[in-house]
Amino acid sequence: MASSNTHNIVIVGGNFSGVSVAHYLLRHTIPKLEAVNKSTTYKVTLITPSTHFFWKIAAPRAVADPKFDLDKIFLPIADGFKDYPSDHYAFVQGTATSISPDPRTITVTLESSSDTTVAYSTLIIASGAKSTSPLWAFHGAHTLTASVLSKYRDALRSAKTILVAGGGAAGVETAGEIAACYPHAQKTILSGASRLLPRLRPAIGKAAEQHLLALGFEVVHDTKVTSSAPPGTETPTRTTLALSDGTTRTVDAYLDATGATPNTAFVPQAWLSPHGHVLTDAPTLRATAAPRGVYAIGDVASYSRGSTFDIIDAVAPLCSSVLVDLSAGVDAGADPAPAAAVDAQNRMRAAYSSWWPGWAVKAQDAKGAQRFYKQGTAEMQVVPCLNLPSSVTYFTNQSVTFARSLKPSVSLN
Repeated sequence: MASSNTHNIVIVGGNFSGVSVAHYLLRHTIPKLEAVNKSTTYKVTLITPSTHFFWKIAAPRAVADPKFDLDKIFLPIADGFKDYPSDHYAFVQGTATSISPDPRTITVTLESSSDTTVAYSTLIIASGAKSTSPLWAFHGAHTLTASVLSKYRDALRSAKTILVAGGGAAGVETAGEIAACYPHAQKTILSGASRLLPRLRPAIGKAAEQHLLALGFEVVHDTKVTSSAPPGTETPTRTTLALSDGTTRTVDAYLDATGATPNTAFVPQAWLSPHGHVLTDAPTLRATAAPRGVYAIGDVASYSRGSTFDIIDAVAPLCSSVLVDLSAGVDAGADPAPAAAVDAQNRMRAAYSSWWPGWAVKAQDAKGAQRFYKQGTAEMQVVPCLNLPSSVTYFTNQSVTFARSLKPSVSLN
């Protein structure tokens, strides 16, 4: 366990959610806590399998565009934290495999395959969602995703027939990028639902389908891939697919954009919803079925719709909950007393155009009062390249300051 004068805030997950929360805690929350509790040192420990941050929003373009610089979507996490005092931050490269609420410890399998135990005083679960293919989410170190992206991009160059499985955001955006880069290939997208983008309003899915049809895509609904030969999603090759409607198709390039499920295999079952998400109080991001001092954010949490904005809008409220809880003595058994609500949504959204730690530190200062998360009601599907000019500028020349000028290319409201 941590020493009596060190409070270890452990974050499991090192991408959008985890990295953003870590920066906000270090920049805003911890200084305020240490001003109140002068005898305590607060430390943030980040546990993640990869040494790098993955700007996965760019993955659809990265896999389709042969001119895309893959190095620009993988950034060393250490570079973003080098200015913090060493006694306030620690990095553990490994995969969390279990949580023990009593004592408060996390078992982590390190890159070397050996196990270690990390003690926590406060726990933030930000492990995101896993996908069937490493194209869209890390399956370990970033080098695997980088390698698979490169292989698929090479395969697409010579492919005459292409099939994208999955009618969600990743599948639709990837289809748009492929249509722009390979207009003459025979292209199909399979939607396992009755329409594209089923998490959004029907009108948005219909508009996306019309765009893809105009760009030469065949759109097939209510159909899934049941098996592939050869199997696997890491090495692209000519593949024969068995479909749920009883038919088969053989294609030169098969991209699996399905299977986004919460990454919670290490979380106690009692803390989870029937769908595998961490049960979370949406306004405060506190984990409702876990002991006090546990929080969840992003795709892993039950409040989330799987949107990046569900992360951005929740960073400050979560850190506010940590501040209020620790200031109120949650560890000693006292119930936190929330103060007046503050709608963080618009201020957080304004910070979307800067690279982390911009999300965490530019949106709003932690002022000690409880802030509440409020889920946005606006719906928008950003499709970076539906045969349009380069309308999403992902990067600047500085690799540590990218996504400066995010501009939605197609508003489907």
